Amino acid sequence: MKKTVMIDNKAVDFESTAAFMIKYKKQFGQNALKEIALLANTIQRVKEKAKRENLDAETETLELLEHLDMEVLYNLIWIFAYTADHSIPSLEDWLDSFEDFPLSEVLEAVMELLSASFSSKKKH
Repeated sequence: MKKTVMIDNKAVDFESTAAFMIKYKKQFGQNALKEIALLANTIQRVKEKAKRENLDAETETLELLEHLDMEVLYNLIWIFAYTADHSIPSLEDWLDSFEDFPLSEVLEAVMELLSASFSSKKKH
């Protein structure tokens, strides 16, 4: 599956293939599933706390940002961009190439790619 997102007035492609977890481990030395599970667990804990303590959306977002490992998010974003285009530079250089980086829009596309990676299209 492929998605294109406008970042800093540039069309940036993101792609998910069956090899994304292998590429992730080779590039970052970590198991992508474990990293994703830790992220999901953190998000769930913050959402439960926000509900329990009746936090407003802004406070919940700040709480989430305080507890999330943003590096994992950027690693996931980069690995999907790299899968779509092997000519992109290293993660840091690639991120530095953007003056404006709409994280929420990019994450939305990446979450769709992640979801597609774990679903199947069975024909009955």
